[in-house]
Amino acid sequence: AYTAVLMGSTTAAFAQRLKNEETTAAAFCDDKLTPLQGGIPVTDGAGAIVAGIGLSGLKPEEDEALALATVKAVEEWL
Repeated sequence: AYTAVLMGSTTAAFAQRLKNEETTAAAFCDDKLTPLQGGIPVTDGAGAIVAGIGLSGLKPEEDEALALATVKAVEEWL
């Protein structure tokens, strides 16, 4: 959740950015950042990030799918 909010993207997208730029999360000098799938930003109706959801414990793609479903439900409520 922290990484998704701070970077303004999913943690999967952050991981892809790291790969594209041939760098690591350590280059950002923040030991709380993670490129593991499962972090999704939550936006309000205007598109502003208001929160983040992070899930872990299943396969990475399952973490992300569950987090996306949760965010979708929350955003409909907002």
